Amino acid sequence: MDITKDMTGKKQFSVEDVCEITGLRPYVIRFWETEFENIRSGTGADGQKSYTQGDIDLINEIKKLLRDDNLTIEKVKQHFHRKNGNEADVSVLPKVQIVTQKAPQISEVVSKPVVNRLSTDVQMVHKLNMAKEKLLEVISLTRE
Repeated sequence: MDITKDMTGKKQFSVEDVCEITGLRPYVIRFWETEFENIRSGTGADGQKSYTQGDIDLINEIKKLLRDDNLTIEKVKQHFHRKNGNEADVSVLPKVQIVTQKAPQISEVVSKPVVNRLSTDVQMVHKLNMAKEKLLEVISLTRE
């Protein structure tokens, strides 16, 4: 069957048409509809789901990103959020509470002049500052 000949000029495509064009199974397309809000199937005159050429192009792009570029579904979602001018989808990021308070001064940490405690507290403050810097780096990478 010559797809281009039979489907030229069509504005709405059935799931069977989309499967034939993309080489995907119907359950894959329906699953992707639940995962990617950009795929917006409608209902045709016959009451069946129908897809536009834009949906087919999007499905092919998702297929390429997942299969050829080996991205995860979450990374593909982030790709589309960036492509659409949105910030990274923070719902896919691990839940981390970031405290943006200034690190305490050594004088604030040390209540008693004990050398062992001073050494431990200074090391802890240093480790916490390093962790904060790394978390801020991760956040900035997700917003690019």
